[in-house]
Amino acid sequence: MGSVKTEKRHGYDIHVRAVLVHHGLDVGHRHEGSAGQPDEGYLPLVQIVRDGEVCADWHVPRECDRRCSREEAQERGLAYALRLVGPQSSSNMSGAHAGVV
Repeated sequence: MGSVKTEKRHGYDIHVRAVLVHHGLDVGHRHEGSAGQPDEGYLPLVQIVRDGEVCADWHVPRECDRRCSREEAQERGLAYALRLVGPQSSSNMSGAHAGVV
């Protein structure tokens, strides 16, 4: 699977990357979570582009879910972006989220 998931919706190009996030103070050591699972997960980073101009470039505004897979993070990021570029996208993209860079 590629590192960037790209979809076209309602005239927007949506690019979603998933970045590995380590929870804990020491990034150099893997902190073990419950049941011996690594205490890390993926955070979705979303970029929305229209006509070559970046309208939004941000992470989904909530905390990373520990042990969330890359695929799950990309799906969450895409679902959130689709709420912004839905049928009333011109009013959605002029709102508070559009200025987040």
